[in-house]
Amino acid sequence: MKKILVIDDEESISQSLKRLLSKRGWHAEAFQNPVAALNLLQRERFDIVLTDFRMPNVDGLEMIERIREIQPEARIILMTAFSSIPNAVEAMKRGASEYIPKPFEFEELEARLGVIGPSTSQSVSSPSKKTVVDMLGTSLPMQRLRERIRKAAKSNATVLIEGESGTGKELVARLLHQESSLSSKPFLAVNMAAIPDSLIESEFFGYKKGAFTGADSDQDGKFVAADGGTLFLDEIGEMPIQFQPKILRVLQEGVVTPVGSNKTHKVQVRIVAATNRDLSQMVHEGTFREDLFFRLNILDIKVPPLRERREDIPELVTHFIEKHATEPMQVPQDFLDILSAYHWPGNVRELENIIHRCVVLGDTNVMDKLDLPRHISGLEPTKDTPMAEIAYRALKEGMSLYDLEKDIILKAIEESEGNKTTAARILKITRRKLYSRLEKHGIDL
Repeated sequence: MKKILVIDDEESISQSLKRLLSKRGWHAEAFQNPVAALNLLQRERFDIVLTDFRMPNVDGLEMIERIREIQPEARIILMTAFSSIPNAVEAMKRGASEYIPKPFEFEELEARLGVIGPSTSQSVSSPSKKTVVDMLGTSLPMQRLRERIRKAAKSNATVLIEGESGTGKELVARLLHQESSLSSKPFLAVNMAAIPDSLIESEFFGYKKGAFTGADSDQDGKFVAADGGTLFLDEIGEMPIQFQPKILRVLQEGVVTPVGSNKTHKVQVRIVAATNRDLSQMVHEGTFREDLFFRLNILDIKVPPLRERREDIPELVTHFIEKHATEPMQVPQDFLDILSAYHWPGNVRELENIIHRCVVLGDTNVMDKLDLPRHISGLEPTKDTPMAEIAYRALKEGMSLYDLEKDIILKAIEESEGNKTTAARILKITRRKLYSRLEKHGIDL
């Protein structure tokens, strides 16, 4: 079993990632304390280390160096909010294998893990239970979607997947790859919106040693990494127009030129792109090249929004409960009726988040409609819990956000009997953030 170590001072992040990774078959460990994590690395070998860049009293670059010294064979993925090329290049220089910008969806991390394998720089994505399960649904729109995927999988032509945010476009891309003749080859997912403009060319085409400050060795780009397989370009509408001719050239000629080199490299990659935007309208507005649009849109797949397949909601709810709950839970019909009546602008992703919320808030093994957000349930807040009582009073009395936050913090302190760690856990924030808010409101403990 592959081993992965998660290091993040935010307990909610580290523990959530540990749980989700464990459910995907990883042997996962998680630490909020970087020193404790380094001590574990001295004793146990890990295939991958997933670490935050900014943590209290620890320099992110020094942390990478220490991990690399202790376990030179481990792959290091950096979770970071930085986006400038000096920081990115310096992180790679110190030993990071990849970075993922915060905030990110778990599916995006899974895509990175599918590329950065435990022993090689690239690994082949194999058919996974998640991909098949998340395509659950027996509605007519889903039957049509599966048939469209089946037909598109017979060809290696480029595919454009269109659909609203949260509909599962990457899952469609993965299933398309798995059912194609390229299924034994790499599947590499790239989110265009997550790559800074200054890094796009080097990310896709790679670079030669000395191409820019910090480029101390040759580095392959995404096209070479995905050679022979599928390269999935998510949010293709976010691609800068000045970079689009270079992508078009790869599609037309099948060659890439690394930054700092005048030599081309042949690549054979199937491009699958996805967007939640109207690319034809962008072409009309001059923000997306018409020739690239036609090249990408040889085959098209439209992913239906959840509101057009409401009959699939019960099956999806059952799946998400199994994913997030530690024990079986009952789902009353009135709970399902509320979900079925909602319009789901965030689609399947929003549904999963809501089910996760209800699992966490629930006190019994029965899903409770009172745990649903008010904008979904349409119900008045109950006064059964102290926190809900405060929120109810705030709504009725027009309390300011400042006073509401102070009351909630005081109630958490009261419920925790003055224990700051427990209070922070109740509020689902870090101790550091709790101290900051205590100071902000002049609360002296």
